[in-house]
Parts: sequence; structure tokens; C-alpha cells
Amino acid sequence: MQQPTHSLIQLLFPRASRAGWVLGALGLLALVVVFWWSPVSPVAIGQADALLGQGDASAAAQAYDRVAAHSPWRRVRQEALYKGALVYALELRDAEGSRERLTRLVRSGQTHRTADAWQAIGHLRLDQGDMRAAAQAFENAWAADSASPRAVDRLELCARARAEGGQILAAERIWKRVERDYVERSATALLARAELRLAEGDADGALALYQRAEKAAVDLNVASVARLGAATCLERMGDLDQALAAIDSLDLPDELLEARRQGILARHAKSAGAL
Repeated sequence: MQQPTHSLIQLLFPRASRAGWVLGALGLLALVVVFWWSPVSPVAIGQADALLGQGDASAAAQAYDRVAAHSPWRRVRQEALYKGALVYALELRDAEGSRERLTRLVRSGQTHRTADAWQAIGHLRLDQGDMRAAAQAFENAWAADSASPRAVDRLELCARARAEGGQILAAERIWKRVERDYVERSATALLARAELRLAEGDADGALALYQRAEKAAVDLNVASVARLGAATCLERMGDLDQALAAIDSLDLPDELLEARRQGILARHAKSAGAL
């Protein structure tokens, strides 16, 4: 029985001699090998994955870059950009190289990786201390795939970055969206809004939000945090009895409860003495 390669060569070159078949087979094999390792091969990104698995991050990064530059398939190029960006950030500790590849990815058109890329850019910006740019990147990540199970996490990251960047009104706007559109996170959103109000000195507004958060909470820990926040508001408003009652209603160890009670009483006594 003739070998399959010979049959293929015969089909391609029916008048070739046996020597020609051998040379043709070797040439075809060489083409297959070259194509297999070429960045335009459908499995080229797998070759880069293999290099990374072998611990050669630098070679893997270069392989991802070649695929991103030369693959004829946009989806493959985008996947190579994303994976290469992760290698630059996590393995090579090159934040700028990672950001440059992620930026190319998000500019190359909508893809299944667009939201992931924006989120990664947001984390890079957080590491650089650029809260406003981080917040915008997280919001872009949410907008790129608002139906994703991870969408609400991206909105929460955006809200926290807005707050840390001093954009209090923008942070509250995002938390309201979380509360409205993601019912399972409404208690968390209310807590965050209450903390923003309290930090701004609005104890009355914060108290109302803490009380709503406690009612909305499914998790007992979240409810306890809300009640503790309410006690803080009541103390700041001068309602000592209600503040102590809120503390006493918490399911906390006795020593911790007593420490919180004594802290409230001490602050109240100090404030009264100052008057």
C-alpha cells in the first residue's frame, strides 16, 4: 500500500518520478512544519501557551506578540494581545507593556475580551494610583458586557475608585445603579452610599441609608455592619441611648460589645466635659 503522502504528491504531480515524490514529500513536510510554527497557524497561540507552561515567559510574550501582529484571524489576534498583556503584567512586571497591548485590544473592535481588557487596564491604573482613569476603565468594562455575571463587580470597582478619586457624586450615581439594577447587591450599595454620606458629615442621611441596608440585607454580617453604622450615626447625632441600644442588639462577643459601649460613653463624657 502506498503511503498517504505519496498519494498526495501523485495527485499534485502525476508525472513526477519516485525521486520527485520523495523531494515533494519532504518539501510538503517542511511547509507543514513551517506553517505549524508560523504565527498565522491556527494553533500558533497554543504554541505560545506551551512556552508559558514551560516557564519561559519571555519567549511566550514574544510568541503572543508575533501572533497578534500576523494572524489573519481578528479573534486570534485579540486573544494573543490579551494573553500577552497578562504575561507582561504578571510575569515580566512590565505594566506599561501590558497597558499598551490592552489598549491595542480595546481599540481593535468589540470582542469577547473587550470587557476583560478594560478591567485589566483599570487594575493597572489602580496600581499607579490614578483613581479617575481606573474608575473610567472599570465603567468601560461594565458597558462592554453589562450582561456578564461579572458586570456588577466591575460597577462596584468603578464606584470605589470614583470615591477614592474624590468623585463623590459620581460614586453615588454608580452605587444607585447597582442598587437599582442588581437587587442581590442592593444592601451592599446602600452601605456604600451610607459611608459616603457619613464621610461627608451627613449623619442624618447616612442613618436612613444604614437602616434601609439592614432591611435589605440577606447576609447577617451585612445586617450587623449596617446596624453598627446606624449606631455611629446616632452617636454623632447625640442620641446616646439609641446608639447604645443599637450596639447592644448586635450579635457580637461580649467583650467587643462592652468595648464599643465604653468607647461611646467615653466620647460622650469627653464631649460633655468640653462643653
